[in-house]
Amino acid sequence: MASQTNATGPNRRLCRRKTPRTVTKAECRRGAAKLGANLAVQFLDLSQDGLRLVVKETLPEKEEVEISIITSGMRAALTRSAEVVWSLPLENGLFCVGFRFHKRLPYRDLQQMARP
Repeated sequence: MASQTNATGPNRRLCRRKTPRTVTKAECRRGAAKLGANLAVQFLDLSQDGLRLVVKETLPEKEEVEISIITSGMRAALTRSAEVVWSLPLENGLFCVGFRFHKRLPYRDLQQMARP
C-alpha cells in the first residue's frame, strides 16, 4: 500500500480523524487536576489517539492538559489526560491546537461522539 502524503510530508496518523457530532462538546483545562478555566472555544475533530481544538490561550508543545468530552447518551464526561503536539496562532487571537491522548479512546466511544 502506498503511503499517503500531504503538503507537509507523509501522513503519520495511526487513527483516522472524525468530525464530532453537533451535540458533542469538549473542555480543555491546563494540568491534570481539572483546575482552571475551560480553554476550549471550538471542537474541530477527534480520533482514538487525540483531538484538535481552537483554544483561547497559547499552549506550548508537550504541555499536559485534561480533556473532557461529553455527548448525548453518555452519563458522564469521558476524561483523558493529553499533551500538546502542536499549536498554531490564528488571525483572531485564538490558537488551533493538536492534542495526543495518553490513553487511547475506546472505538465504541469514538463512534458515539463522531458523525457517521
